[in-house]
Amino acid sequence: MKFIYPFAKMPAKKNLLKQVNKAGEKLYRKFTTLDVKKLPISDYNKRYLNDYMKTPEAIIQRYAYILAWALSDMSDSLEDAVFLDYGGGSGVLSLLAKELPLKSVIYNDIYEISGNDARIVGQALGNEADGYVIGGVDAVLDFVRDRDISIHAVGSYDVIEHIYDIEDFLKKLPEFSKESLTIFLSSGANMFNQRIVKVTVKKQIQAEYEGQKKTFGTKKRDCTRPYLAVREEMIRDYRPSLSDKEVAEFAAATRGLIEPDVRKQVDRYVENGEAPQPPDHPTNTCDPYTGNWMEHFMNPYQLQKTLTGAGIDTRVAWGYYGRSPSKIKRALSIPLNIAIRFIPRLNRHLSPFYSLYGKKR
Repeated sequence: MKFIYPFAKMPAKKNLLKQVNKAGEKLYRKFTTLDVKKLPISDYNKRYLNDYMKTPEAIIQRYAYILAWALSDMSDSLEDAVFLDYGGGSGVLSLLAKELPLKSVIYNDIYEISGNDARIVGQALGNEADGYVIGGVDAVLDFVRDRDISIHAVGSYDVIEHIYDIEDFLKKLPEFSKESLTIFLSSGANMFNQRIVKVTVKKQIQAEYEGQKKTFGTKKRDCTRPYLAVREEMIRDYRPSLSDKEVAEFAAATRGLIEPDVRKQVDRYVENGEAPQPPDHPTNTCDPYTGNWMEHFMNPYQLQKTLTGAGIDTRVAWGYYGRSPSKIKRALSIPLNIAIRFIPRLNRHLSPFYSLYGKKR
């Protein structure tokens, strides 16, 4: 099956895998004929879609993997299932899900521009989602409560490493459904893969100390100034009485905090003499205005504990390499995928992403 990872551990449901693979084939035919430059969407999502066009098979394989596992606990019939694409971005996971006979597909993203763009792309391909929810976890909860519906499956890729308060998000997931719920949340911020760490740490350091260049497709809501300088400015404006030394110390110690939390730390010091604790990671940092993490390195096993404690029995799954246009990369992906699947002591170190696979108790 072209859109199922070779050698990967997959759900033991042949019919589901056939359905997902067929959905991948249909989407591939539509997606590869899409003229992105003619779509009335943002440069931000044009950049994403153009990047996807370079390796469409691998992209659809990845989303097929996520979708298959997210739906793995459904009955053989999918007609009663409601699927949520959380943090959907340009909406490719939703596009794929719409090729299946699901009851409904709901797209979500915190960025309104992405939500609008995803709808336009969906309309262009005839794969428009059944609902579009703009906002974070609370917006999704409002959506399901207002309509008295349950979400049965949640999938995402490269989302959880950007969520500011990850614990709050994970603990609220069980509220998505009054019925069964399966989640499959994937993240490319794999702290065990040294190649990924090397590349990501460089990005984190640049965002924190140097700032980021505005290029084609830069997200309008993202801060491109050095995060450290922004926090210094925030602290100085909020408490002008603080010395330059204090401002510098607090700006460094509040790396990874959004402006309201930066202010809380400053207030504790001014009112109680309580100095902020230094960050627990040497390079993790977030946009001080939005809280959007710059590829937040998190221990997936700690996230697993949080989810299990919240009522979702969870295990960590390790991702695989998709089909690349490069012959060399294709050749390398075979032994890598075999090692990820069959050699437990190596899987986390070789995998390009990890996933949290959970079922609500």
